[in-house]
Amino acid sequence: MKMAATMKKLTLLGTFLMFSAGTLAQQSGFISLKGNNGQQVFVGTGQNAQRIGNAVQTRFHVSQIDPSLTWSGRVLFACNGSWISDNFQTTFHDNTGRSPAEFETLARANEEKTPLDVLELNDWQKSQLLFAAALRPHVNTICKNAAPEPRNYQIPVSEYNEDGGKPGGVASILTGSFSRKRDALDVWLRMSHFKVMPHIVNGKLFVYEGIEQKYNAPTGTYEMHRIAFSCLSRRLATYQIIEYNKAGKSTQTADVPREKLELVDVVPGSVGEAQLDKVCAIYSGKN
Repeated sequence: MKMAATMKKLTLLGTFLMFSAGTLAQQSGFISLKGNNGQQVFVGTGQNAQRIGNAVQTRFHVSQIDPSLTWSGRVLFACNGSWISDNFQTTFHDNTGRSPAEFETLARANEEKTPLDVLELNDWQKSQLLFAAALRPHVNTICKNAAPEPRNYQIPVSEYNEDGGKPGGVASILTGSFSRKRDALDVWLRMSHFKVMPHIVNGKLFVYEGIEQKYNAPTGTYEMHRIAFSCLSRRLATYQIIEYNKAGKSTQTADVPREKLELVDVVPGSVGEAQLDKVCAIYSGKN
């Protein structure tokens, strides 16, 4: 079981989450919400939230089982209210004397070395987030006041497993790379490689409900794929691939002229289908 699955369970087990009302103070740039069982949750707004296509991504901060520990997560939701993602990146903090703004700073500072979990897009009524119902009335305001789409931010949309000693990978939309062509939506996806490793907390293997927890540890290598997605015909094609090693050196391994690109039908149940569904949901493609 991955850490993402663990965190989903923790969001459901709201009665085990405790919050000290005096620990976090309401601050500009955050809204304070109540979770399903009365937990207090701070959600970023204004410059602490960013537009991603026709959606918004933001962080939230909530106390964990241990009252001295807070965890932060990232969530993405459509501005038309049609869907909300689950939590797709988790960081933990000591919350003694800290404010929501400080948690936001800590989460941003640690995000590059924090694994990304592939997001799932859900109907609001089916969301496992403990504060989804409380957040829903604020969607329009958050979207209206959110900062513009940043460049080079990763939104994880699919995953492939380790195979024969080769590392697995998480494919993420690289924000700020979207362009609309005559026949498709073109987006850069970053394929970040990982190795599955045991999850260690305070020097000990983390066990939840008798199951040893594991997570995707980045290897430092990755690939960049430029892909065209046709949302109406449900077709796609990759026309540029660039590989990067741990030193950041690149080698271009594939390059097809965009005007000669031929889109192919997506394979049901494939990684490509997962990518197409989420790219089209986020960027509302009509091509």
